[in-house]
Amino acid sequence: MRTPLLLAVGAVAVSASLAGAQPISSSTVAGAPAGQQPGAGQPAAPPAQPAAQPDTPTGQPAATPAAPPAAPTAGPPAGQPTASPPASAEPVQSFGDEPAAPAGHTAPDSYADPDADGDPTSDHTPQDIQTFADATLDARRLRFALNAFGDASFLGRAPSEGEDTATFTLGTLALLINGQLGESLLGTAEVAFDANRDNQQAVKLERLSVRWQRPRYFLVGGRTHTDLGYWNTAFHHGAWLHLPIRRPRALRGETSGGILPIHWIGVEGGVMLPTGPGTLTVGGGVGNGRGHDEGDIRLNNDSNRFKAVRVKVEYLGLLPDLRVGVGGLYDRIAPEDAAVRPALPDERIDEYIGNAYSAYRGAELTLIAEAYGIWHRANGDTFTTTDGFVVAGYRFGRVTPYVQVERVDARGGVDPFYTPMPDTPTPSTPVDQTEVLVGTRFDTSVWSALKLEYSALRLDTRDAIDHSLMLNWSFGI
Repeated sequence: MRTPLLLAVGAVAVSASLAGAQPISSSTVAGAPAGQQPGAGQPAAPPAQPAAQPDTPTGQPAATPAAPPAAPTAGPPAGQPTASPPASAEPVQSFGDEPAAPAGHTAPDSYADPDADGDPTSDHTPQDIQTFADATLDARRLRFALNAFGDASFLGRAPSEGEDTATFTLGTLALLINGQLGESLLGTAEVAFDANRDNQQAVKLERLSVRWQRPRYFLVGGRTHTDLGYWNTAFHHGAWLHLPIRRPRALRGETSGGILPIHWIGVEGGVMLPTGPGTLTVGGGVGNGRGHDEGDIRLNNDSNRFKAVRVKVEYLGLLPDLRVGVGGLYDRIAPEDAAVRPALPDERIDEYIGNAYSAYRGAELTLIAEAYGIWHRANGDTFTTTDGFVVAGYRFGRVTPYVQVERVDARGGVDPFYTPMPDTPTPSTPVDQTEVLVGTRFDTSVWSALKLEYSALRLDTRDAIDHSLMLNWSFGI
């Protein structure tokens, strides 16, 4: 009991010290940290000539609001000081510190976010991993943009069973390349360097796709992030962009304990329709389904001739900065013999996935809520797994306190897909549990952030709580 109390007291003390940090003005810091976005003034409908870009939420690049301006030419917003810093002071870098655009060039409207006094050069943290890349691409007027995201942490655990542990951990280094292949074509490649459970460095191709984009339509082919819900396409490996240090449990990698197919190999498209005050996006796709287990991603050879199908509907603009959406996926998981799936040999598994979400990300307030349901049906039995989480945070200058609550439930017995070997749980085996995270983010500069986070995890199978405390440093360039 002493160790959890010490962890909790330490988290509160450091959070209090960070909260006392001096705030900085919006003219020098990129607006909302952790992906918190500008408020009023964002275009609800796609601009006339949007830049092509891959999987943003619901695959609607043109409708995505508020990325950094390409080439600011005006001074600081009204009311901001204009005095130069002392000669010895190191200048503060911002998203506006980009080379001037060529004469006569104007950034697409989707990159401008006028503030209250109409100045489109105000700096803001990009909304998601793709708008960050697109703003870089446009600002430098290159045919391609290279971005990188990375992080490292120190983690201390005090489990209810077993010994306390403390370790330094290396996060993911993700390299993202976007290249203009033509007026309406964009190529995307993303490579991730991960440290696995065996302390080995693994290199994985996360995305490789070509996108055709028009003002109201888009079509994408290749390997992408599955457009389920909001989080998976908005952030993925951009840990610096979101508030919690790690992804919600349902959305972790297929080999890292996740329960969703977060990658997609296939083709997808959609249409964006201006409707009322906002934009309605309707999209869908066809792709390779699951392999013999959750970590088997079918890159070249699918398990069967039936393809997974996915649909999604999202509305952006019901309120400024608010997205709401629903979606679903259906797949037929191929039978496996007793050597691979002894818990259910030679039986096909029908998989149904449903999702509903809302995401509000203003200049100060972030509020994201998602819920997933996964149904596996085979041999007359139904195995159900549900996961829901809420993330909320509010920014005070450089400091953003936040909280996350996530609940997982499994019904119908042991799911033979997640647990193919009877009585041998895998990292993805669903377990009834509730986790509460309380953390504080401190933006050390425009491009990096420190996060301190306390976690309390309660498993329903035992009346005890696992405690952990994590300090993380992340960046985006």
